[in-house]
Amino acid sequence: LLQSGEPDAAVAALRQAIQLEPNFPDAYNTLGNALSLLSRRRDASAEPRRASPPKSASSPLLPRVAGDRRERLAREAILSYRTALRLKPDHPHAYLNLGTALR
Repeated sequence: LLQSGEPDAAVAALRQAIQLEPNFPDAYNTLGNALSLLSRRRDASAEPRRASPPKSASSPLLPRVAGDRRERLAREAILSYRTALRLKPDHPHAYLNLGTALR
């Protein structure tokens, strides 16, 4: 959404992604970029600092939990891209991202 010139929609999607996965630093960084494009500089500079460092892999269950979370997020992403394509069938980034998510 950000690459296709829709920073408002990107902000909403990134905030939802952060709610689902608060330990995803790239989402905070991208949210900061989207807010910057909307001239919300103060908010933009705060977002990357909110990203928490990755948790240590001290638990043997952590990789499994992380894998389960990634699978759930991938399923949600696939559904989101398919919905976007139903709404706007000529959206090239949605096709690209759907293809990536299906890998």
